[in-house]
Amino acid sequence: MKINKSIYGLALAAPFALLQSAYAGQRPNIVFFLVDDFGWTESSLPFGEETYPNNLRFKTPNMERLSQMGTMMTNAYACPVSTPTRASLMTGMNPAHMKITSFISLYKDVVPDAIGGHPGATNENLGDIFAHPEWNYNAFCPVSLEPERETYGLNHTLYATPMVEILRDAGYHTIHVGKAHWGPAGTPGSNPYNMGFVVNIAGSSNGHPKSYLPEDNFGNLPGKGDYGSVQNMSQYYGTDVHLTEAMTREALKTLENPIRQKIPFYLYFSHYSNHTPIQRDKRYIQPYLDAGMDEGQARYASMVEGMDKSLGDVLDFLETKGVADNTVIIFYSDNGGHSVGNEKGGDLTLRIFRYAKGKDRFMKVAFVFLCSFAGLARLVPERVSIRLFQRRMSFLQFLKWLG
Repeated sequence: MKINKSIYGLALAAPFALLQSAYAGQRPNIVFFLVDDFGWTESSLPFGEETYPNNLRFKTPNMERLSQMGTMMTNAYACPVSTPTRASLMTGMNPAHMKITSFISLYKDVVPDAIGGHPGATNENLGDIFAHPEWNYNAFCPVSLEPERETYGLNHTLYATPMVEILRDAGYHTIHVGKAHWGPAGTPGSNPYNMGFVVNIAGSSNGHPKSYLPEDNFGNLPGKGDYGSVQNMSQYYGTDVHLTEAMTREALKTLENPIRQKIPFYLYFSHYSNHTPIQRDKRYIQPYLDAGMDEGQARYASMVEGMDKSLGDVLDFLETKGVADNTVIIFYSDNGGHSVGNEKGGDLTLRIFRYAKGKDRFMKVAFVFLCSFAGLARLVPERVSIRLFQRRMSFLQFLKWLG
């Protein structure tokens, strides 16, 4: 597949451009490790110009480990909320061009933002100075299904070719784990299989889990389930396995087959964590309470450490299976840290910064690029890069690797 060279040259930041020669003649495995609502001071790995007090309160040793193996981009940006970032990663398009500039509702044809100051309102009052322009609030649908527009009753929808469909057609084993959030329930975009994934674990229309807790059946207690409940994880109901850990176990299982058959894989590991509800990961919470954090702070910090443990499990698995040297790993956050409400307790959010979720600007986010192969130090000399990175750049590079 040919990529417009001028676009490619303008868009891609190092170290992406340096890696093409290293992977000449082969297609690397790709792990895209996406974290939800993760602020750039909410780790023990500093992403700012200095180490902030919050950095000293979190424990993310595997993020630190990843940064030592690859390149950390300290000038990386995402959208203020979830769906625009996720759709941009899938299409390579700017959110304004997609006309997807807000998160989507769980339900088709429901406008989730406050048009004219009223959630769910339409633009009937054209004289309202606060009225939003029309946008694709049914979000994203594969262009192959556009002929079925009337069948699904889909308007206000972007039709485009998903990047994962291209990877699948090029021979990649494509795996989705976790949060999808590309389309409301009842639309084709809500189903990762329609996007080109051959495996889907726990992905649907929901933007966050109803519960992370196995005693709640991840939101599927009898009579209490709804579209926000996490699907297809019943094997962990009633156990002591937190949702983050459960998804990690399932993700690693899905890699066994492509590794055994020597098929290149694309693992899109999209954690629900650290989105609300802010709930305990009991494996990690006690030291934070002992350190004097309030309940909300400790809950959130335990979720962050659980996410970091998941990252470490993925790194360990790739090394054990002998495929780490041909695997690209990208760690990214979909938007800034959660900045409204009090669930996170104290002041562990980015409320003191401009770069918090829901602000009226692109979000500065945590981004680490790892490419582990012989000659890494020579080809990617920067361990910390201040070069600009935006989410759509990864789309272009993935296609470049396909030749």
